[in-house]
Amino acid sequence: MVLTEMPTKLEPTLQGLRVALDVQHLFRDPPHEKDRGAVFRVPVEGYAKGMTIRETDVTTAYVDAAAAMIAARGGRAFTNDVARGVMVGPYSRRHRAAASWAVHAYVACHVNAGGGSYALALFNRHAPRGRAFAQALARAMRDVAVMQPGAPIIDHVARAVGPGDRGWSCIGGFGVTERPETPAAAIFEPCFGDNPRHHGLILSPGPSQVIALGLVRGLEAWWKAARSAQ
Repeated sequence: MVLTEMPTKLEPTLQGLRVALDVQHLFRDPPHEKDRGAVFRVPVEGYAKGMTIRETDVTTAYVDAAAAMIAARGGRAFTNDVARGVMVGPYSRRHRAAASWAVHAYVACHVNAGGGSYALALFNRHAPRGRAFAQALARAMRDVAVMQPGAPIIDHVARAVGPGDRGWSCIGGFGVTERPETPAAAIFEPCFGDNPRHHGLILSPGPSQVIALGLVRGLEAWWKAARSAQ
């Protein structure tokens, strides 16, 4: 069974949610203006040597799909807009922008590399809401992926990062000390682009639709818990 959906009007499970979905690596300033993240070689029918897919090709696709799904559920997604200068440049600038929009959550969107078989989300070890947020994203991505042919993702991991750790700059701009208005932030690494078993998540049943659904299901789980705790 392949899970997908059309962005039609659904139950308002994300009513009131404001979330920033940041395609990282892309839209950076010099000397990183050519950064596109990891590069993957994916077998595609009609391409003898396969197709080269960049990490930002995948993240852009799943962010676009997720934004439509979020809107269909009553939420609002803020995404990168180069023409308007929205969420571009250094990550720290993007973090300040997201905080100024009073978002409830911020997702630093990536794709993993290294041949693993799990869904990963990273959070600020100093921010309790970030831990629950990362756990919800990683768990939901695993749960959606196990419904796909071959169950390509068999586990999920939520891991803490702090100042000086790899990945800290991706979410570190929200501060070491969490305040009530600080968005829950996580780095989302839904799958491994260099794991052949994950190529279906990237390519079908449309560009990254399965990843988008995993992200949205994670938002739903976290938002429900967050509202219940209020």
